[in-house]
Amino acid sequence: MINPDHKLNKTARRERILLELRLTPHLRTSDLAERFGVTSETIRRDVTALEGAGQVSRDFGGVTATTPGMRPQVETRNRSHLSERERVGRLAASMVRPDDLVMIDAGSTTLQFARTLAFSETPVNVITNSVNVAIVLGQSRAAHVRLCPGDFMAAEAAVVGPETIDFLRRFHATYAFVGMSGISERGFSEAVPGFAGIKRAMLAQSEHLVVMADSHKFGRTDSDLIAVFGPDMTVISGGAPAQDLAGAMAAAGCLLRIASSCASG
Repeated sequence: MINPDHKLNKTARRERILLELRLTPHLRTSDLAERFGVTSETIRRDVTALEGAGQVSRDFGGVTATTPGMRPQVETRNRSHLSERERVGRLAASMVRPDDLVMIDAGSTTLQFARTLAFSETPVNVITNSVNVAIVLGQSRAAHVRLCPGDFMAAEAAVVGPETIDFLRRFHATYAFVGMSGISERGFSEAVPGFAGIKRAMLAQSEHLVVMADSHKFGRTDSDLIAVFGPDMTVISGGAPAQDLAGAMAAAGCLLRIASSCASG
């Protein structure tokens, strides 16, 4: 008897994987390849696509369901849209001048920004609530890094809370380089509990806010509104937003910069 799963096209196969994950929270790549009559490499491509859309989390030898309403954990997000995040990080790093004091929050795109600063040995003073950013820039001989105190969030590799915000209020920075989970005509928004207060504090203590976000964040409004668009703000992305959103940024004096694949800064 012919297995009907062997006749599924790419779209239908991925929909079936999501359906299976509703019934079984973890599936092995090898089992999926056998079930659909395709190679393990084909299944890995399916999983990579679903992971990039935030629908699953990839782990050793298989795939795990992502809880509805929750973002993939930081290590998973670091692997998605990587090329775009790297371009955004490079363009953002080109804004930093020697001996600037900058604030950097936790996120997958800000981590790419930190890597660029570290590799280029840019002399910079950094205040961050991200453990990963602190580790990366801590390896640069030119960077002086202060890691904020606070309550540790293992899933985000970050610290948050009142103690973190009080620490940030002690400093005046040239730039705050932050990520956002949503950018819409309503402004900037965030989905992770505890992150909104950190971003607002960094905005308040900095001369200029730089929001780094992959283009998939455009048009999305999440639960915590951080700020409306305004002057002394720059959005850096790897793709352009819809015309209405771009117009709202421009009308408020918020600069939009696109990190294209052929741009280096």
